[in-house]
Amino acid sequence: MKAEKFIINRKHESARDVYQNAIRTISMRSKSESIVVTIQDERKSRSSQQNAYVHKLIGLIADKQGEDIESVKRQIKYRIGLIEQTIINGDLITEITSTASLDKAQFSAFIEEVIKVCEFLGITYPVPSFYGFDDKYFN
Repeated sequence: MKAEKFIINRKHESARDVYQNAIRTISMRSKSESIVVTIQDERKSRSSQQNAYVHKLIGLIADKQGEDIESVKRQIKYRIGLIEQTIINGDLITEITSTASLDKAQFSAFIEEVIKVCEFLGITYPVPSFYGFDDKYFN
């Protein structure tokens, strides 16, 4: 069985165009071949600018606290609920959610939490435009 995924990017094409493309692709396949078709809206994932900016801020926090960047990221993720802990067979299992799974709005909330930590620690942090990034957390 072959899987096909068709993403709808509403800025560049209509849903109808994506459906027609899916139908064309299916009809080109052999009648004996099974195909699974998934059609979904394009996910608005975090931007590379957001990711670069938050890593600069986390680096400032890590330097101030004398910790490594990964440790600081885990602490902030825990603070905003991106870490789940469950007990399985008496063992505490910790799962850390990747920020790659966050959309732009969720990642903006993550940036705001990182900024709050900077402010709490008295860290002077650069605004996004300092790095040439668009603001309100990059739309």
